[in-house]
Amino acid sequence: MRIVYHVNLPTLEGIDKKMKLNKILLWSLLGVCVGWVGMWIFRVIGAIGQPQIEYSEGWNMYIASLFGKGEWQWQMASGPPYTVSFYTPVWYFIMGKITNIFGSSLVVGRIFNLLCTGADMMMVFSIVQHFTKDKLIAVIAALLPITAATMIGWSMYIRVDMLAILFELVGFYLFIRLYEKKSIYFLLSIPFYLLAIFTKQSIAAAAVACTLYLFIQNRKLGVAYGGLLLLLGLAIFATADKLTGGDFYREVILYQRTVPAIRNIGEVISVIMTSMILFLPHCVMAVWFIKEQLTHVVSILIVSAFILNSISLLHPGGNVNYFFETIFTLSIGAGLFLPTILQYQGKAINMIGTSVCFLIMLLVYNFMFGIFPDKGFTARCRTAESLIADASYPIMTENAGLVLDAGKVPYYEPFVFNNLTQLGYFDGNKVLHDLTSNRIEYVITQYKLPYDTIYRFDNELQTAIANNYHIIYDTTDFQYCFVVYEANNRR
Repeated sequence: MRIVYHVNLPTLEGIDKKMKLNKILLWSLLGVCVGWVGMWIFRVIGAIGQPQIEYSEGWNMYIASLFGKGEWQWQMASGPPYTVSFYTPVWYFIMGKITNIFGSSLVVGRIFNLLCTGADMMMVFSIVQHFTKDKLIAVIAALLPITAATMIGWSMYIRVDMLAILFELVGFYLFIRLYEKKSIYFLLSIPFYLLAIFTKQSIAAAAVACTLYLFIQNRKLGVAYGGLLLLLGLAIFATADKLTGGDFYREVILYQRTVPAIRNIGEVISVIMTSMILFLPHCVMAVWFIKEQLTHVVSILIVSAFILNSISLLHPGGNVNYFFETIFTLSIGAGLFLPTILQYQGKAINMIGTSVCFLIMLLVYNFMFGIFPDKGFTARCRTAESLIADASYPIMTENAGLVLDAGKVPYYEPFVFNNLTQLGYFDGNKVLHDLTSNRIEYVITQYKLPYDTIYRFDNELQTAIANNYHIIYDTTDFQYCFVVYEANNRR
């Protein structure tokens, strides 16, 4: 069956009963989406000034501030403070410039991320309106990403994802608009795809999708487009690696390997299933569209995003937040699905009505329980900062935000450097020596040691902390917690 994109439903007057009902369904879906946006705004206002919530927030702002001040060195893994970049550097460069103007507080980083999220939603609107020519449907599609429960918090947390997705969606919009016009300028999508990849290594679904789509349409054109994309990417990478003496490759590729190299497959499947449940209506509507239009560029985009995001879960520590890209592509697919389903009254009632009910249930649950820290979280963080404010030696921490707010420099990034030690790229004995000789004054962990997992602290590190440090502040009775350890014999 052929998809009919353009459905003109301007008002309820003058249309038959079936279309009236379908119009009501659309407005009901829009109303639920607006409710989600309202809760999102409410949650953000209450949490935007909170201390560090998500693990990477403090580290990302710290690295960005180093980029902004011109203090970032690609050899920073060689000496304290031991730091490497988590991602390719476009976000760090941009955020570094922003911190030079507005400061390096978490609020600044969160506002920037929220602006990127809003711009992502606008791009979804533009893409869906281009195909459907219907503003109401485009607005619904643009708001759908926020109805994915994981987005309520993660759209605010300081991460590179939203900027990378913005570059990707801009490139995709240019591609569909210009290729449709048979204009050679559809190649302008390539620089944006490269910006996305050099913002976060795994944000490449649109680049893959457009290459595959062109290959299906015209093999020579697909090969040429993919080849140009690959050659330009490799040229940029080679230049950056040359300028950094090989450290660019080491930091954004080699050091991102993990131990174990492949995560437990059962864990990966569990995260995928959890993610699908959290944005089930998006999946159902988008899969319907894919079934009807398998070779459509949006169908290829959705499948590419899902596969790439699922593969990224093989990285230990990956969770539902790894599906941001999938959420936005599913929302585009859901928008393109709506004009078709509106032609069938029974199916429309079942599918859109069920989606509305499901989203209402999730909305009520999220509104009642929330996902942000309690009001006492800020006070607990300030207490911890006052305890470590007198430190004259380095502080080893999982919560970089606490250390930075106390005016100190974090010593070591546990997740990355513990992994580098196991891979043989870093001498973990340096840290063990500093721990046992009181050259680290405080240690801040997320939970009370010992940990069951060794992703952040291996057994030797945990033993060294237990033998040489004692707890002076423990907040593990709360959901968002941390523990402050002090050296037994402070210098």
